Order: sequence, then structure tokens, then C-alpha cells
Amino acid sequence: PFGDNGALALSFNAMEQYYQEQGRDWERYAMIKGRILGADAHDPNVSLLRRLLRPFIYRRYIDFSVIQSLRDMKNKIAREVRRRGLEDNIKLGAGGIREIEFIVQVFQLIRGGREIGLQRHELLKLLPEIEKLQLISTQQCEDLRQAYLFLRRVENVLQAINDKQTQLLPTNELDRQRLIAATALFTQWDANLQPTEIRYPIHNWESFYLVLQRHQQKVRSVFDVLIGDNNDSEDNNSNNDWNDFLDNDFQNEELEQILINSGITESDHEAMIEKLNQFRNSLTHRPIGVRGQDVLARLMPGLLLQIFQHDAYLTLLPRMLNIVEKILTRTTYLELLVENPQALSQLIELCAQSNMIAEQVARHPILLDELLDRNSLLNPPPFEQYANELQQYLLRLPQDDEEQFINGLRQFKQATLLRVAAADILGALPVMKVSDHLTFLAEAIINAVVNLAWQQVTTRFGVPEHLQEQQKGFLVIGYGKLGGIELGYKSDLDLVFLYDHKQTGQTVGGKKTIDCNQFYLRLAQKIISIFSMNTSAGILYEVDMRLRPSGEAGPLCSTLSAFEQYQHNDAWTWETQALVRARAVFGEAELRAQFDHIRQNVLSSVCDVQKLKRDVREMRVKMYEHLANTDTDKFNIKKDPGGITDIEFIAQYLVLANAPQNQALTYWSDNVRIFDIMAKYGVISLQHAEQLKQCYVDLRNRIHHLNLLGLPSIVKAEEFVQEREFIREIWQSLFD
Repeated sequence: PFGDNGALALSFNAMEQYYQEQGRDWERYAMIKGRILGADAHDPNVSLLRRLLRPFIYRRYIDFSVIQSLRDMKNKIAREVRRRGLEDNIKLGAGGIREIEFIVQVFQLIRGGREIGLQRHELLKLLPEIEKLQLISTQQCEDLRQAYLFLRRVENVLQAINDKQTQLLPTNELDRQRLIAATALFTQWDANLQPTEIRYPIHNWESFYLVLQRHQQKVRSVFDVLIGDNNDSEDNNSNNDWNDFLDNDFQNEELEQILINSGITESDHEAMIEKLNQFRNSLTHRPIGVRGQDVLARLMPGLLLQIFQHDAYLTLLPRMLNIVEKILTRTTYLELLVENPQALSQLIELCAQSNMIAEQVARHPILLDELLDRNSLLNPPPFEQYANELQQYLLRLPQDDEEQFINGLRQFKQATLLRVAAADILGALPVMKVSDHLTFLAEAIINAVVNLAWQQVTTRFGVPEHLQEQQKGFLVIGYGKLGGIELGYKSDLDLVFLYDHKQTGQTVGGKKTIDCNQFYLRLAQKIISIFSMNTSAGILYEVDMRLRPSGEAGPLCSTLSAFEQYQHNDAWTWETQALVRARAVFGEAELRAQFDHIRQNVLSSVCDVQKLKRDVREMRVKMYEHLANTDTDKFNIKKDPGGITDIEFIAQYLVLANAPQNQALTYWSDNVRIFDIMAKYGVISLQHAEQLKQCYVDLRNRIHHLNLLGLPSIVKAEEFVQEREFIREIWQSLFD
């Protein structure tokens, strides 16, 4: 700190204060290689110092400012190479050792805060980590590794000749022959730390130089792709009419002329100019800084050019300007869009079709990182892998930082939601698959939340004494859209918590002993607390617990036996209807089987069909009176007659009315497969089942896309006329 003017030894507090307030970019690069000499892993001072320095070196956000800083540093080195005639310097020259180090460091500095595997010193061990994250290809990884080993071999030989620190290739014949002999055949360790012979086709100085150049060219090609020079993009923008948009003397007349040149409808000019001026005026009140102003000046011309080339410029302009305003003071996100033109184009395409995505990105700019790879947007992972993906994601985070762990859950949810929405918009996912992805994402997060809550509660209170190892004796039941595997983009989670408690007892192994009933109540409270905790990344999900036995008057957590007794003896018809769409989403296999048995027995209990019809019909009328749309020119897809709710009630009625004669009808919890099984057993015709399914899928698909646009689930009355008429016919045939 402070270089030659600084003290030789500093306190930890002085170190932390210096790097927080005055640390410069090049000091971050230097610190990446820094390590505590003779460090004892059990010394608390070692871990304390590492914790103090880590936020300076490895930023928690994706830090693309690094690219421009490394580019500037490399350009400075290149100027020095030209000035001093160091073209044959194997460290500083093009494709040399320093460029390999820069390539590795750029990933460490950009992503090291979120990828704990990148927080290490050894370059050769970092390359496989970078490849594992799919940031470079397998071939690029091997090219860089071989080039680094060869260049280091050359450097070692050069320095051994005269015991002198040098990286310049020799000019005299004897030293050249020494270098030829030392690089044509030598031994190095392989990946398993076994000696292996390396042979190169080197016979004379020309063949040596050819091998050297091939390695340097491979390094240079990777370096140019990742860091390179940005002169090309600047040249492409040289004829852009928007180049002077941020200048203080830019007039409305010039704005109007650009809009005319862009072919914008004249009636839209006034609104567009007003929004653009509002944005320009807002800049005067924001502490952007010199670097931020420079990056913004490079971003805006290309951004505005693309916006006004788009058919949806009327909605796109305010959405994109809102995102830019939200990230103005976080220059690294502006740099991400400048450095990755494909990410900017992807963002424009998605925001044009989805207000939800635009709002999410504005609230959580960290999501911009998800736009860097179009292939990952078009090919989301199989939804069955979400639990494993989340586990791998959380393993990359520091395990001793609870806040970052909970933030990690939210970031994973938001990033996955963005990928699913993008695949939906880009036509890569049909509506049924969208719901599958959203449902299994929620289940993966429920699993992580329950495990985190369990860890925290058991640390304090121990575990119930009757449990075996690896048991929790706890079930999470999903109702509604979660239970029906039909979650939408804005769905909350309808949950019920159950536990297995065949005997009374207490907890053991904790700091404090409590009754087992109290233990599971504390666990339920902790789960809800984690879901509801509002951090910088937002909340996880809204959780609705009103479907538990006795509703809001009932306990947060019930035993399986109490749940069974309530469902058989005290549940209202609407609660039994809700049970049709219930399924276990967390818990041991044995407990899940117990719940399935209870559910099937309740749903197949003998009932008075006429009373069932009356109860279902009255509940539907009550919902319509309180919730439905009263505008005859509009159709509420979810709540109006002939909409989603009618289809759901039809499915639930068919199960409850017919399951007493055939328990197999209770198996499925989702509407589509309920209609399939009703047709299979002849309860309804195959034609009616297919029509009901198609109506349901079409209506849900429209709701999904309205959600993406940030609009309510309401359309013009002229839409879905045939579907509504068919659904009303089925309703009348069952209930009238």
C-alpha cells in the first residue's frame, strides 16, 4: 500500500481501509497472485486477513470493467515493446506469457467472486476450472497449457544461460544452439505428476522459431477474442447519427431529424423526444464518474440505433432506458453490454417481447450475465436436473456466508426464470414444458430451503430423538399450481407442512432441548422466514399457507395422523377439491407413500354426488361474484365462465364423483393427465378429454405470454369464443 511512500508493515485494519478506499485495478491483478507465506490453516489471523482482502480481489458481481483495464494495460505494454524493440520478448510480446496470464486473470477477476474454484494461484490448475465452466473450449485450454509450458521452458533456459532475469531471445549463435537443444526434447510432469518426454520438430533456429510462433499465434487468437482491442466496434459506430446524443449542446431539432432519418412515424416523435430528454436530464443528477461517462458514451449510440430499428420501439425505448438508468452507477454492467454486443442484441430482443424480463433485469442487473450465451437460452437444462444444478451452484459460494447463500438461492431462481422465459419467447419451449421447468425449479429451491432451515434449527435444538440418521420425518405438500405441476411465471407457492410423530418425545444433541411438536413448528417458521426474507436479490417466493387444516386458525405444521383425521371428518368440499391437486414435493419416500395413501383414501371416499354438485356449483358462483370480470367487453381467462377455473373445477368434480368406484382416478394431480385417465376409464369421451386439454393448454399459453408482457390475464371478449362455449356446455352437462 502506497508503494515506496507506504509503511513496511500495516495493521489489518489499515490494509482493509487502503484497498477499500484507494486500491487500484493493477493492485487487484497483483493481489491475485499474492498468498500468505507459511500460512497455517488453523491460525485465525490467516482466515481473517483472507476474508478482509477477498472482497477487493474477487467482486461478488460479474465485473466486466476488468476487460477494459487489462486491455489498457496490455496496450501500454505493447507500446513499450515497440518503443524498446522487445518484439522477441517471450513474456511481453504478442502471444507471450503475459497474455496467457491475462486470459486466466480476466476470468478470475470477472467471475472469481461467484466461482470459488477460480480463487487460487496456480495458472495450470486454473485452466481446467475455466474450461469446466465452459468459458473456453477444451482445445483452447490445451493450446494455452502447451503454449505456457513451452514458453516457460524457453524462459527458464534463457535465464539459466547467464543466470540473468531475461525473456529476450538470443542473437548469438551459441545461445541459440543451447535453446534449440533444450527445447527439442525435454521432460515435464504430466497431469498425474509423472515424468513425460516432450518432443518438438526443432532442428535449427528457423524450426525453433516456427514452433514458437505457432504457440504464440494460438495464444493471441484466444487473447483477441476475450480481451483484444475495441477499435473495430468504434469504427462501426463512426457513422451513427446517435454519436452526439449525450453532448450538452444536442438540440431537439437534431433529435427530430434523427427520428425522421430512422423512419419513425411522425405522430410518435413528441413522445420519443420527451422520453429521450427525460433520460438525458436524469444523468445530471447521478454520480456516474469519468469512467462511467466514457462507457455510457460508447453504449448509447449503438443501443439507440438498435431500438429505433425495431418495430416495437414505442415500448422498447422506455424499457431499455429504465434498465440503463438502473445500472448507471454500476459501470461494470454498462461495460458488460459494451463488451458483448450479442448480449445487448439479446436483451433488446427479449425486452421487446417481455416487460417482465425488462423489469427483472432492471431490478437485478446480475441477470445480464445470463444473456452472454444464446445457446444456453435456447437450450435450458432438463428440468429434472435443477436440484443438482442448484446444489452445484451453491457449492461455488463460500459455505460460511449465510447471507450470500440465501442470496445465491434467489439469484439461481431469477437466472433460471430468465432462461425459461427467454426459451419460451424464442419458441424453444411449449407451454407445458414451461410449467414443468418452473415447477421443478420451485421444488429444487424448496429442497434447498428445507435443508438450510433444518441445519439452522438442529444446530440450536438438536434433532427429534425418534429419528434415524438421515431422517427428517418432515413432508412439504404442494397444492394448487405447484401440486398440479402447472406453475406460471408469477405463481406463489401453496404449501402445507406435515410431520411424522407417532410418539411423544424431545430433541437431543442441541444447545437447548424442546418438545418435538415445538421443533417442527420452529422448522416451519424458519422455512417461511427464509422464503420471505427480502434481500438485495428480492424474495424467493410468496408462500400461501391457508390450505392447511383449519386454515389460518390452524397450526403451521400438522402430524400426518391429524391431517388424515381432519380430511376425513372436518374438511369442507372445497378443501377436498384442493386435495385433488396436492402432492408431496419434499420428504422421505416412506412418508410420501403415507401421504399418497391418505390422499387416495380421502378422494375415493363415498360421497353424496348431488351434494357434491351443489357445493362445487355454489363455490364457483361465489368465486365468480367476488373475483370475476364485470366488463362485458373483456374476458378474464382465469376467472370468468368458460375459463381456467371452470376447467379446474370440472377436473376436480370428475375425480371426487367417480373415484369411489375406481381409486385409480385419484392418481394424477395435474388437469391434463386427469382428463387422460378419465377418458381411459370411460368417465368422459376421448373427444371431450382432448378438447378440454386443448382448451386448457391454449388458455394457459395465453396467460403465460400476458405475464411476460406484464399484463393481466384479461383479453377482448371476441377471443376464445368457441373454447368458452364448449367449456360451458361441459359444465352444464355436469352441473345443471
